[in-house]
Amino acid sequence: MSELDFETMLNAAPCGAMVFGVSGNLLFCNQKAKDIFLSDGATGSDQYNLLEEKRRIENADMERVRLAFAGQRVEISALCLTPDSGHETWLHSLFCPNFNAAGEFTGVTAYLYDISSYHSLQHELLKEMEAEQQLSDHLSQAQRQLQQSEKLATVGQLAAGIAHEINNPIGYIGSNINTLKSYVAKLLPIVESSQKLISVEASETGADLSKQLEHLREYLKQDDVGYLVGDLSDIVDECAEGIKRVKSIVADMKGIARSGEDERDWNDIHEALDTALNIANNEIKYKASVKKDYAELPKLFCSSSQMNQIFLNILVNASQAIDEHGVITVRTREVDGNAEIDIEDTGKGIDEAGVSRIFDTFYTTKPAGQGTGLGLSIAKEIITRHGGEISVRSEVGKGTCFTIRLPIEEQDGSKEEGIQGAA
Repeated sequence: MSELDFETMLNAAPCGAMVFGVSGNLLFCNQKAKDIFLSDGATGSDQYNLLEEKRRIENADMERVRLAFAGQRVEISALCLTPDSGHETWLHSLFCPNFNAAGEFTGVTAYLYDISSYHSLQHELLKEMEAEQQLSDHLSQAQRQLQQSEKLATVGQLAAGIAHEINNPIGYIGSNINTLKSYVAKLLPIVESSQKLISVEASETGADLSKQLEHLREYLKQDDVGYLVGDLSDIVDECAEGIKRVKSIVADMKGIARSGEDERDWNDIHEALDTALNIANNEIKYKASVKKDYAELPKLFCSSSQMNQIFLNILVNASQAIDEHGVITVRTREVDGNAEIDIEDTGKGIDEAGVSRIFDTFYTTKPAGQGTGLGLSIAKEIITRHGGEISVRSEVGKGTCFTIRLPIEEQDGSKEEGIQGAA
């Protein structure tokens, strides 16, 4: 092939091709390479030396180019060339050392592929991905806020009942304290008389001793002394039980109202159910009796606060679905490696159209102002994030049953010891 044919073929090539001598001087370049490297025009191809290029090639890339002139094959996937015009050109570059038949190094051939458009597209794609990530972060934050708002809205609906549940034990604790105060006033003279009797010295006359004993007998003959002594223990027990009840409600409220962050741990699902039942007690007890049928289940790796939210929402819905007095059944079991939780009511039920939309955001069967339409859609989203699912079956006039399925995972290589729930 003639030299002219060779140059004609290389000039038609879609990539730049350049041949450099051992000192970096340019021996040949095709038209594409001229457009890339010599487009500024100040330097002719016969004067160009790659190793003296300092203005347009970054130092780190130039160090790699020099390796090619030391006999190494060098590939630079993204070589940035900055011409005097300031417009960056990005090149996929391959520098191949040349050797003659005797194995002597004779120079370097460079193949240059202009990837500027690809690099620009990649840059724009990265910017779009960053924007999408920011949007996703904003949506996640908004979702968490919405979840927390719905939770607090549910708690707000129960606030009056919860206050009543707390006021009851506080009320009888206060009443018992007053009673205890009156009991103490009546028993103090007996204590004082006993102290005087004990302090009588041997030197005192028998008449003094008899007098103190007579006082003590008079106090002990009072009709209500025996009753007071017997009732004291009951009063203290009732006060302790009341305080325990208040502490339980406050602890459950704290667990329910806690931020909805997806903080997971190994939790007893029965404790979460009991917490929700405790908080919803005042809402339920006037409408339905609760039947619990707890099977033996291992602990589940889940967010306890989010489980509390789900169960509380469904239990409140069940109570509100009952017009007069009905039954709410809470049932658990293990099926095919899943924990299944049923919350079933004997309320008015939901028609087929309602069942098909029950988990849609903002859909509610409640009258205007009584429901946000977010509770069940958020519940489904939480359960899905936990790798589970929720389903519903309902019959108008007979009631509704929600079934939640959550995967049972292994803890430390083996299932957690089951915890038998109270029936």
